[in-house]
Amino acid sequence: MGLDPISTDGHLKKIQLAVEQGSAGHSVIVASWRRSLLHHGVAAERSQAHVLTERELSDIRLRQDRLMYVARPILEDLFQSVGLSGFTVVLSDRNGVLVDQISNDYDEPDFQDAGLRLGSVWAESHQGTNAIGTVAVEQRPMVVVKDQHYMCSATPLTCVGAPIFDPSGEVAAVLDVTSARSDTDAGSAQFLLPIITATANRIESEYFRACFDYANIFVANGYSKIGTPLLAADDDDLIIGANRAARKLLQIKEDLSQRPIPRRDLLDRSAQPRGLEAAERSAIKRAIARNDGIMSKAAKDLGVSRATFYRMLDRHGLKK
Repeated sequence: MGLDPISTDGHLKKIQLAVEQGSAGHSVIVASWRRSLLHHGVAAERSQAHVLTERELSDIRLRQDRLMYVARPILEDLFQSVGLSGFTVVLSDRNGVLVDQISNDYDEPDFQDAGLRLGSVWAESHQGTNAIGTVAVEQRPMVVVKDQHYMCSATPLTCVGAPIFDPSGEVAAVLDVTSARSDTDAGSAQFLLPIITATANRIESEYFRACFDYANIFVANGYSKIGTPLLAADDDDLIIGANRAARKLLQIKEDLSQRPIPRRDLLDRSAQPRGLEAAERSAIKRAIARNDGIMSKAAKDLGVSRATFYRMLDRHGLKK
């Protein structure tokens, strides 16, 4: 037991050399080192993470109450899979504050030594490059292995993190698993990356459902690489919520809380562009279907006279 950080001088020289060589454009890690060194001015030799007071942590946990409630059983399931391998399971808020953590008794002292405890702040601006703070900045899953960490005190750690997004598409939290064992290597971390990403997506989906527990939740048609595309509709069939996957799939940019979109309009908007003739034909068929085949009602629905409606039917070869 007990952490053994690498040489401070050697670590700092490696970081400075990588930044000076201008390789930040080719490496996420070096780009983060550059931010840590030049933008944030983090002292890599500092030994301890900043820890909030109990009152400060309590206030943050209260604001994260709904997310923590839906995440907790999922975190416990994950810990059952990785805990025996020496990993702690961590949930932070968007600012890198650890709001929940599950560890086993054997490894807990090492995590405490590294400053990985409830209320500690792992934002990149405080701790430099790490899987919690840097994931929040990059907004994508990533692995940070040992001396890829900026802080010397964190170099014994191997970390895998993934972002969790809120219903507006902004980072709400970060899911992280970290090992302090010396035999945990990059291969093990890369193996865990898709598992942690899938778990973060699961928390994100459950959080979305919890935020719209009064609405009708359904899955949007189409494939998304970033999770299940979920939409929330009210009783008037207006779309009032869309998670990140649905926003990207359906190209939603509106603030749905202020400007809800009729469900039919949204789904029509997401369809492939068609000519006016094809669009008119589809509108006629939808009007007929909505009105159970009663042509007079279908014509009224479209805002045209019956005579005009019948001419439209003839033009499109639709049976009366």
